[in-house]
Amino acid sequence: MKITGIWNKPGDDGGFTVEVTMPDGSTTTASMEAGVGRALVAIIQPTMVEEAVDRAQSMAMAGVQVNGLSIVQKGQIPELMVVTAELGQLVLEMVDEWILEMRRMIGLIV
Repeated sequence: MKITGIWNKPGDDGGFTVEVTMPDGSTTTASMEAGVGRALVAIIQPTMVEEAVDRAQSMAMAGVQVNGLSIVQKGQIPELMVVTAELGQLVLEMVDEWILEMRRMIGLIV
């Protein structure tokens, strides 16, 4: 038998309901106590995190080619406009803290 599903919300007792598929293909449900669920997560989580890190390191990120930058005014608030070949003009609306963070990050790569 295999656990093939789990309800996404705990029951009133804090436990979870899981779907179990039998070797003959039939399915049934079983309850899992909250403590057993926590133990299961503690055992499985490190492996899942490690796999996610491995996948992220080999993941191809979408990119756009930036062809220009300019400042635009929206009332009293200056915003950054980015011109790309793929998407045209985009205005990046952000609070001052993000603008400062962007400036800091650009400084790390230039």
